[in-house]
Amino acid sequence: MKHAEAAYWDQFWDQPDVGLQWKQLAAAELIRTDPVLDIGCGSGLLLELLREKGFRSLTGCDIASKSTKILATKGLRALRCDVERPLPFASGSFATAALIDVLEHTFQPARLLNEAARVARDVVIVVPNFNSIVARLQVMAGRVPENNTPRKQHVYWFNYGKLREVVSSAGLEIEAERFHSFKYDHRLFAAPFRLLARARPTVFSLAFAARLRPKA
Repeated sequence: MKHAEAAYWDQFWDQPDVGLQWKQLAAAELIRTDPVLDIGCGSGLLLELLREKGFRSLTGCDIASKSTKILATKGLRALRCDVERPLPFASGSFATAALIDVLEHTFQPARLLNEAARVARDVVIVVPNFNSIVARLQVMAGRVPENNTPRKQHVYWFNYGKLREVVSSAGLEIEAERFHSFKYDHRLFAAPFRLLARARPTVFSLAFAARLRPKA
């Protein structure tokens, strides 16, 4: 099974980069300091962005060997790891561990959050919202929502309430958060859509980003 999963992601990363998206930009805003571990680093877009921002100690890990090869060509350090197993790093090795569109691919997201919190002081996550108004409209139109299609390889579905529940069950709490709103980079429409996303995140937010810390 793990061989098949690794083969799938190797094939996935054969495709061209889609470029920076909201998830990398939001995560970079929430990351305070290095060293940074990007768990499920993919093609290294977040690590490249952090390097441009002046971060120097950057490490990626991913189940796909293709991913580690891509990062090597970009001058970034990466190694293979299976997020369903204990991470191959000593406790407290990093200031920040990032999980960008990773938790929804795992059967036990709270366990992975525990591991991320073991190896790093801060944990920064991004997950898609499976109950957004876009998904609801797609269901009403008789379609399978895009985030729920098999090709996405999602096995754990989040909305805002479920995210907070999983974070709490891992012994963590949200310290800072961002909501992916419609037209988030539009000069006129960004502000009102951002307000809607904050007021009703499970309905109007397309994804959630958060920096986590151990419960006080």
